[in-house]
Amino acid sequence: MTGKSFDAPWAGGFGTTLSWKGLSFSAQFTWMADRWVLNNDRYFEENNGSFSSYNQSKRLLYDGWKNPGDVTDIPRYGEIAQLDDRFLENSSFLRLKNVTIAYSLPRLWLQKSKFFTSARVYLQGLNLLTFTGFTGFDPEYAGNRYLGVYPPSRQYTIGVEVSF
Repeated sequence: MTGKSFDAPWAGGFGTTLSWKGLSFSAQFTWMADRWVLNNDRYFEENNGSFSSYNQSKRLLYDGWKNPGDVTDIPRYGEIAQLDDRFLENSSFLRLKNVTIAYSLPRLWLQKSKFFTSARVYLQGLNLLTFTGFTGFDPEYAGNRYLGVYPPSRQYTIGVEVSF
């Protein structure tokens, strides 16, 4: 056992909303700390061509063991990689989940229409940034063995909210 846990002992989120004269800005973040995942992609990529459906990693070619005295965690080319703790990675992260910039139209303008009671236009972005040292695509992956899982897609929205 490595003493490293798949279950993050620290996880959470935080956010803020700022408003001024009808203009508002909000942002929400999520984070996780000290969570460890077996990066199975690295096992296949650093396995010396044994798995033909995977590309060879640059790390295997440039940082692999070549000469006596080399200090690296990647065995000599031609060796079959064993599934061991060198593929364990800290998947701690901080992710910007949601940003919204909005403008609410003044009620005075809306009273003239006699139709709308409120109106708001907004721009929104989801999953915009992720800060992590994890080498896979998505450090927020829910399993304990990571294998080519794509991260949540970035999404951009322009919208109008109206009330009658």
